[in-house]
Formats: sequence, C-alpha cells, structure tokens
Amino acid sequence: MSPQANKFAEALQDAERACELNSWWAKAWWRKATALRGLQQYSQALDAFSQSYKLVEDKAKSRNEYQRAVSEIASRMTREQLADYVIAALHDYESRGIIAKPTKQNVSPQEKRESMFLQIKTWQSNAKNTQTDYENCVANWALAPMSATMAYVQVRKFFRMQI
Repeated sequence: MSPQANKFAEALQDAERACELNSWWAKAWWRKATALRGLQQYSQALDAFSQSYKLVEDKAKSRNEYQRAVSEIASRMTREQLADYVIAALHDYESRGIIAKPTKQNVSPQEKRESMFLQIKTWQSNAKNTQTDYENCVANWALAPMSATMAYVQVRKFFRMQI
C-alpha cells in the first residue's frame, strides 16, 4: 500500500471509531466519507456522505459543499460502480417495502447489472458534458434518495433492456 493509501486507511480507522462513539456527529461521517473517497471506495463514500448530510443541522447552508463532494465521487465511478450503486439502492427499497418486488422477475443479478451498465453507457455516450446526467442523478440520490416513482423507472429498465 502506498504511503498516501496508508494515511487514508488510518484516517478511515479513526473516522470509524468516531462514528461508533458519536453516531449522531455529521463531521465524523464526513471524515469517514473523505477517507473512503481517498481509498477509492466510492459507493461506501457516497453512503457515508449521505449519512453525514442526514445529520447536518443546517442543510441549506451545507448543500453546496455536499453536492460538490458527491458529484466529484460520482464522476470518478466506473459505469459498473454506478450500476451497482443504483441496483443496491433499488434492492434496499424493495427490502424496506418502498417499492414492490417484481412478481415475475426472470432477470438474474448479472442481467440487472448488464442492463444498468448499458443504460449508463448510453447516457454517457450521448452526454456533451464531462459529467453525465446519470452521474448527476447518482450524486443527487446520495443526498436525497430517489422517489419511489424513479425507483420503478429504474427497475423497468432491467426488463426493457432484455427485450
């Protein structure tokens, strides 16, 4: 491991301990997210930033800072990582009853990943900017979870891409 990676690993250990001791402290979660970003564990970093943002008192004052942080992470994620992040969010929605599980699901986990990957690839190939709409969506969902309607739209892509 490089010296810089060692520093991020140490920072992550410290931040995890701070989160254990003060799970309500937004700054501890911010530090954890920053360490995870440095270790290129982007999905976990988004989750930690999300937790930090939930705990911050003045959301209006902090929104831009958090938005920059999660947007930067989303722009570094590969298509596969973006796909896995969205699929994990959808699975969480299903397990918590926010959206219904499909009644006739003939789509394997690998097919879900491939479908989401192809959707992201299509969005990125049509993008004129360096950060695509899909990366913006993932960044926004890290701070404000997607609506149930949007979750159903994402799930529908699994089936549409298989046709």
